[in-house]
Amino acid sequence: MTARLSNYHVASPEDRQIQQQLEDVEARLVARYGQQPTVSEEYVRTTVEREAERFSHARVRTYVPILVERAARHDLDTRAAGH
Repeated sequence: MTARLSNYHVASPEDRQIQQQLEDVEARLVARYGQQPTVSEEYVRTTVEREAERFSHARVRTYVPILVERAARHDLDTRAAGH
């Protein structure tokens, strides 16, 4: 996980679990997209960070990792396709 994701608001055990899930999302997406010619590993990490920041103050956090992964995949799929 990058140090940037460690800035995600962590105040409770549930938040720590979400933090771990975000780290897992980042690792999955780096593995899937990080070797593609149009998508660098750094771009993947920045995308996950940006999407996590969008949800950092959400009242209901249960689905944050799923929402982050979905939004990041959309961005990364578009970039990988060269659009």
